Amino acid sequence: MLVLGKYELNYNGGVEQVSRKWLQHLRQHEDIGKVCYIATKSSAEVEPLAAEGECLAPAQFHINTQPISFGYCVEYFRNVRDCDILHAHFPNIIAALLLLFAPAGKEVLIHWHADLLNKNKFFLLVGGSILRLACKRAKRIIVTSPQYAESSDIVRKFKSKIFIAPLTCRANETEEIIARRCDRYLLTVGRLVPYKGLEKLIEAMRLVEGDVKLKIVGKGPLRAQLEGLVHELGLRGKVELLGSVSASELNALYSECDAFVLNSNTRAEAFGVVLIEALSHAKPLLTSRLPGSGANYVNIEGVTGSYHDCDDPADIARNINALLQNSDLREVYSKNCTMRFSELFDDRCLPDYINAAVIPPEISRGFE
Repeated sequence: MLVLGKYELNYNGGVEQVSRKWLQHLRQHEDIGKVCYIATKSSAEVEPLAAEGECLAPAQFHINTQPISFGYCVEYFRNVRDCDILHAHFPNIIAALLLLFAPAGKEVLIHWHADLLNKNKFFLLVGGSILRLACKRAKRIIVTSPQYAESSDIVRKFKSKIFIAPLTCRANETEEIIARRCDRYLLTVGRLVPYKGLEKLIEAMRLVEGDVKLKIVGKGPLRAQLEGLVHELGLRGKVELLGSVSASELNALYSECDAFVLNSNTRAEAFGVVLIEALSHAKPLLTSRLPGSGANYVNIEGVTGSYHDCDDPADIARNINALLQNSDLREVYSKNCTMRFSELFDDRCLPDYINAAVIPPEISRGFE
């Protein structure tokens, strides 16, 4: 199998994290021999991971965050004739273009993580055309949620090829906290960027009743702006920007929070891995009503949590207050979160997804 990625496997990106996890499982599969991963170096200093079978090439330049690498193309043509299956992670314009030159008889799988989201209309037109042609060539298009597949202008035109394989994470194995802290708080995790809707969430905290805090984990370009907003609204005792935290600290924050909030305001929130991490800790979810996003696939309104208007601080606050003031509802949501996580988003589900997406059932022998 030849896997076409964007950056090296140890790059701290969502697509690379998924690629790494799939590769680890694919290499354990009885029906798949050698697996080669081709990607672009995110920087000149990056060295390939020999154990992972990476072929890395430097990027000559970028076009709207898409790396353009001639070495990537060379590695592709050097390896493509020896593979049976091509697995490309999108959006990746160079990979999509190369798929159009795949030799006849090669099985092409596309892993559609997100649409091209760009303000440059010419780039969207050209890039979208290339992605569309690649989808025609593909045997199967793997998408992380039905909602995202249905809302994608390109993917929804290939309904017969769509296969849903949700993102997964490791189940929480932390023992129940007996001596729970006295303060109550909501948790949100993610980059401090505009599409996360953090400004409106912070504004909503003025209307949240009782001694309840909002803890924000993550770093990003809006840090100073958000700190200024907290100061301006007089919310220093109610909103905490924690920046980056260690894995153990994050695990503790998930375990001790009352609920998890995600107020994303665009489909740039393609799925929301932090939501399934919260599910693994049995935490009720409070998410924005965001048509076309996988966030609405993870959180089922009235089952694992509830929705609100991402641009209306009053509605966000109403959603928070309604949950925090109803312990019975929180308990019901918590039990449902555990069930939904186990059924769909636990890492233990991943081998089944890979089996169904990659290996035809008539020849699959499964994992060792």
